[in-house]
Amino acid sequence: RVAILAELAVFFTSCFKVGKESRMSLNPSHKRSTKEELHASASLRMLIDSLPSEGRYRAVVEQTADGIFLIDGATKSILEANARFEELLGYGRGELHGMTLYDLVPHDREGARANVDRVLEQKSYHVGERSYRRKDGSLVDTEVSASLIEHDDKEILCCVARDITERKRAEERLRESEEGHRAVVEQSVEGIYLFNP
Repeated sequence: RVAILAELAVFFTSCFKVGKESRMSLNPSHKRSTKEELHASASLRMLIDSLPSEGRYRAVVEQTADGIFLIDGATKSILEANARFEELLGYGRGELHGMTLYDLVPHDREGARANVDRVLEQKSYHVGERSYRRKDGSLVDTEVSASLIEHDDKEILCCVARDITERKRAEERLRESEEGHRAVVEQSVEGIYLFNP
C-alpha cells in the first residue's frame, strides 16, 4: 500500500509540472510566474518531506483539491478513491470501493474501455473532459488525466479528475453573451462603429 501511495504521489506532483497545457488551473485567468511555480513546488516538497513516509503520501492524496481514484486495469473496478473524489460524486467514505468505472460513466462503455486501453498502452494519457454520474444521478463535468502504475503484477490506473463545472458555466455564459451581442449587431438597421478613444 505504501508503494502504491508513493507512486501515486510522485505521479500527482509531477502531472501538473509537465507544461502549461497539463496544468488545469481552477481560475483560467490566473497565470503563475515561473518564480511562483518554483516557490509553490519547493514549499510543497518541504511539507511532504517533513512527514513520515506513508503519512506523507496520504497527505498529498487526501489534501488535494482534485479527485484521485485507482482503477484495476483488468476488471475496471475502483480500488481506492480520495475524499475529494467521493465528495465530488456524493458518495460516503469507502462507498466507491468495488464499484466499476462503468457505474460512473454516463457515456458508452466502449468509450470508457478505449480510454483505459490508451492508458495501458501509452502509460500516461490526458483523457480530457468527461462527465461522471453522481450518486443522485446528476452529472459532474471533469477534466481527467490517468497514468499507469504497475504493482504486484497488476496494472492499476491512477486517475486525477478536476471539477470543471464552474468553468463550463462561465463558458456557457460567455457564449450566450456573445450570441446576444451578435444578434443586436446583425439585426440593427443603423450603422454600428467601435472606436477606442
